[in-house]
Amino acid sequence: MKKLIALLLTLVMVLGLAACAAKTGGNDTQTYAIITKAAGNPYNEREAAGFEEVMKDAGYNAIVKHPAEITAEAQITLINELVAQKVSGIAIAANDFDALETALKAAMDAGIKVVSCDSSCNPASRMTHINQAGVQEVAQCLVDATYDLLGGEGDWAILSATSIATNQNAWIDAMKEILKDEKYAKMNLVEIAYGDDEQQKSVDETKALLQNYPNLKLINAPTTVGIAAAAKVITDEGLQGKVIVTGCLGGKNTEEGNFVALRFPKLLGVTGPEQTEEVLRLVHDNLPRPHEPFGDLVPAGGVLLTPKHYAYLKIAEGCNHHCTFCIIPSLRGPLVSRPIGSVVREASNLVKSGVKELLVIAQDTAAYGQDVKYKLDFIGGRAVKTNIKVLFEELGKLGVWVRPHYMYPYASVDEIVPLMAEGKILPYLDVPFQHAHPRILKAMKRPGSEYNMERINAWRAICPDITIRSTFITGFPGETEEEFQYLLDFLKEARLNRVGCFAYSPVEGAAANDLPGALPESVRVERRERFMEVQSEISKELLREKVGKTIKVLVDEAPDEDGIATARSTADAPDIDGLVFIENNPNVKPGDFVDVKVTDSSDYDLFAEVVKEP
Repeated sequence: MKKLIALLLTLVMVLGLAACAAKTGGNDTQTYAIITKAAGNPYNEREAAGFEEVMKDAGYNAIVKHPAEITAEAQITLINELVAQKVSGIAIAANDFDALETALKAAMDAGIKVVSCDSSCNPASRMTHINQAGVQEVAQCLVDATYDLLGGEGDWAILSATSIATNQNAWIDAMKEILKDEKYAKMNLVEIAYGDDEQQKSVDETKALLQNYPNLKLINAPTTVGIAAAAKVITDEGLQGKVIVTGCLGGKNTEEGNFVALRFPKLLGVTGPEQTEEVLRLVHDNLPRPHEPFGDLVPAGGVLLTPKHYAYLKIAEGCNHHCTFCIIPSLRGPLVSRPIGSVVREASNLVKSGVKELLVIAQDTAAYGQDVKYKLDFIGGRAVKTNIKVLFEELGKLGVWVRPHYMYPYASVDEIVPLMAEGKILPYLDVPFQHAHPRILKAMKRPGSEYNMERINAWRAICPDITIRSTFITGFPGETEEEFQYLLDFLKEARLNRVGCFAYSPVEGAAANDLPGALPESVRVERRERFMEVQSEISKELLREKVGKTIKVLVDEAPDEDGIATARSTADAPDIDGLVFIENNPNVKPGDFVDVKVTDSSDYDLFAEVVKEP
C-alpha cells in the first residue's frame, strides 16, 4: 500500500531533485530532506516513509522532519536547520505557502533545490510543485460518493483540514462548481468546517455540526484526521448508520489488521486513498437501487441456468498449458484471472439470491492469479492478493458449500487442503490426473508428475475425510499394455473416491494426433472398460464403509411418486458424481440441508433416511 500511495508522490519529487543533483555532480553522500505538515498525521507519516524508501533505493541519504506544530513558523525553523546542514534538496508540504517564501528563497539562493508537494509555494521559492492528485477528478469522486450516500438529497457538511490547505481548498472549490449542476440541486451543503488537522479540534467541529444541524445526513471529510475524528464521534454517540470511511487513514494496516476497522468495527467499510471503484461498490452494496420489475430484466443474483440452490462460479478463462490431447488454449486463449473482488462480489450476490452451493470452476482453477502476479485487489476495503488460497478463504466466509473443481496438481493445491480440514470449504478435490505413468504424462505434457501418489497421501494426512475426484485417459497414442497396467496399479493404490475415464479420441488440432503409436479404437475402449471395472469395485468398497453413518446432504429434487428424494453429500458434485436417495417420502424440498443416516449403498450411490428434517 505504501508503494501505491506514498511512493508515487515521492518518486516524482526524487526524480526532480536527483536530476538537479546530477547537474552538480552528485554523489552517494548527498542528502535530501522532506518537511511534512505535521507530526502524528498518518498520511504525512506514510508520505515520509515513502520518501525515505525512494531515497535509499536511489543511493542518497534522507532526512525526515515533522514540525511540532501545524504552523509556518515551525516549518521555517526546520528549513533554516536544513540550510545550515547544507542539504542538497528540500521537499516540503507547506502549511502557509506565502509565509514560507522568504525562508525557501534563501534555501534556493544557497544552492538547495526545493520541491513543494500537496500545497504549493510561491514559484520564486521552489523549483517545481507536485500535486498529489487531479483536482477535478478528486472533486468529482467526492461529490459522486456524497450524492450516492445521500440518495441525491439532504443536508451535508464538509470537515476539512485548515483554511490554508491549498489542495483541499482546491477540491472544495471544484466541488462547489460541480454542485451547480441541476443533478445535485437537492444536496444542501450547510457548512464547511475546519479541524486544523488536530484530532481534538476535529472532534469538536464534528460534534458542533451534529448539534447545529439536526437533519445532517453526511459529513464529507477529505482529511485523514477528519476521517478519524468523525468516525469517533459517530461511534461514541451511537450514531452508526451507513458509514464508510475512505482516505489515507483507511489505507493504514497494522499487524492486527486495518487501523480504522479495528477501532470502529461497526463501519460498513474502510478503503484507502484513490480507491474510487471500491468506495462506489460499498455504496451500491449498502444502498442498492430498488428493483424495478418493469425495467430490470436481470435480478441481482444474475440469471441461473442451474437449479436455484447451486451455481457455477467461473473465476478465470483460458489456460497456459499445452496438453497434447487438448485444444482449449487455442479456443480460449491464455489464462485470464478475474479480479478477486469481482469474484467475491458475484459469489455474495449469488448467496443473497438463495444459492446454497458454489461450484468454483475455470479451465485451470489452481493457477488463478498467476497471470496477474497475484496483484492486490479490494474486498470490503481490504487489500487482498489475487490467488486461489485467499479466494477460497473469502468464499468460505459466505456460509455455503464451496466446491473446488479442476485443480491441477500444483503446490497451490496443497495450500487449500488445510481449509478443507478446518471446514471452511468442502473436503472435495477435483484433480484431473489423466494418467500415472511418467512417460505418458510427459507425452501428454501434463503439469503433474509421477509423484502424485505422494501428494494424495499428504492431502489425506491433512484432511482424512477428503473426497478426491479425478479423470483419466486410456489408450493414449503409444500407451503399452505395461503402461496401462501401471495406471491400474496406481488406481488400486490411490483408491480415489470418484473417477471418470475416457477412451482417447483424436481431436482436430490436438498435437497428440501426430504422436506415433496410435491405438485401434477397440483397444482404447477395452482398456477404458477394464479401468472402470477396477474403479467400480473401489467405489463400491468405499461407499459400503458409509453405511450406518449420519451425513449432511443437500436436496436436489423433491420426493417423486415413489416417495424418494434425490440429494448429494459433500462427496458429490452435480451431474458427474453419485447421488444420495432419501427414502420413505421425506418432507424435504430442493435447497434443503438435511441430516440423513445411510442405510445402503451401490456401486456409486447411497440410500438413506432422514434423521433430522430441515
